[in-house]
Amino acid sequence: MNAPEVLPLNLIVVGASIAGLTAAFALAEAGHNVVVLEKNRGNELHTGSIRCPPNLSRIFHEHPIIKKMYLERGVKTKSIIVREGSQCADIGLMVFPEELMRDCGADFYLHTYDDIRKILLDLCDHYGVTIHYGCQVKRAEGTTDGVDLFLVDERRFHADVVVAADGRESTLRQYVSDYDETNVNVTEEIVSMRWKLPFKDVAQDPELALFAEEDVWSAYFCDGVIFSLTPHPLQNEVHFWVSYRPPGTPDLRRSFTHLDPRIQKAIDLGKSQWIPEMYNNYAVNEWVGLQSRAVLIGDAAHASTPDGTYNASMAVEDGIILAELLGKVTSKSQIPVVLGAFQDLRQPRAESNSYGESQRFVIQTLPPELTVQRDAELKVTLQMRPGEEMEFNNELLATTWGTFVDAYAYDSRLVAQGWWKMWGSNVWKR
Repeated sequence: MNAPEVLPLNLIVVGASIAGLTAAFALAEAGHNVVVLEKNRGNELHTGSIRCPPNLSRIFHEHPIIKKMYLERGVKTKSIIVREGSQCADIGLMVFPEELMRDCGADFYLHTYDDIRKILLDLCDHYGVTIHYGCQVKRAEGTTDGVDLFLVDERRFHADVVVAADGRESTLRQYVSDYDETNVNVTEEIVSMRWKLPFKDVAQDPELALFAEEDVWSAYFCDGVIFSLTPHPLQNEVHFWVSYRPPGTPDLRRSFTHLDPRIQKAIDLGKSQWIPEMYNNYAVNEWVGLQSRAVLIGDAAHASTPDGTYNASMAVEDGIILAELLGKVTSKSQIPVVLGAFQDLRQPRAESNSYGESQRFVIQTLPPELTVQRDAELKVTLQMRPGEEMEFNNELLATTWGTFVDAYAYDSRLVAQGWWKMWGSNVWKR
């Protein structure tokens, strides 16, 4: 059965986050009228890198207007170097399989948050998305034909569908999902801090030059602390972050004197920038509400640590799949079914990636008595020949690496198109 003519909807996306901007441009590309409400002023700069695995890179490759910028400003990486944190000695080299990268049609890139945001803003502009800054949503009410949003300045907006992409501290979550503490599954609590240093200063400092390897994503493990970094020579920045389990101190700080002096120096140089912050890995049970005309996406629905592998790609996947589903709606009566399908498709993916992220953190923060076995198995990868498939005897390592590889092959558009192929004829009868 051929799809009938698509019905243009009036949509409001709350939050100019990565998830929000992706949903906005993709929904506009699909033919809908899209407005974004963002509480901030839009001129903020962010400290942080984004890991862009193939499942995310492929989405940006589809758009000629931003593909060139994506490829030029990103750092293409083919591997992860794992080092021991007390002496910076190599203990593992996790190479992304070339065959997998070819099958995925894209590579693994490291980007700054600001560059990805600029790419998404360019796409929003190209597809005619309207963005209103300084618009903080206070509350939401369901109506007979959509959702009303009320701002703190008493302005009111109406939409056929509201997309809540307003992050971890989501205002809309309580209205969409009857949110309370029992409605969120917390899988991990992590303290993280981030900062950046000038790339040239790092590269020219004999003690820090190790951290300026241009095409490498490096991770250092030591006594429950993860020290990681990504270099961005084009932007003259090296982005650093440290993660660890909550230490039980009120200020969330812990000592780093057990780390290699070079790592301690990098941490000390960033002290003026970093503030330890607590993050929960969580997933909300209900993503659709207000009479099935509002939906949670991105960190409002599920979240892992900002320095994780899946956070940004999950946000982008949410936006693309939501747009693919709403992009074939021919009647407003179909909206509840389509939003329900979004939740059904995305929740298992979120749960799987949350599990993979938690396993990664467990591996990286093992107690000293268990690190010997982990490091011994990782060291085998240093001797592997190019193209040789990585296999681990350790179940935790094997499962975590397998989760990574499986996640990279995920194709957002095909997932949504597959749902329409299976259920479209029934939905269009509504």
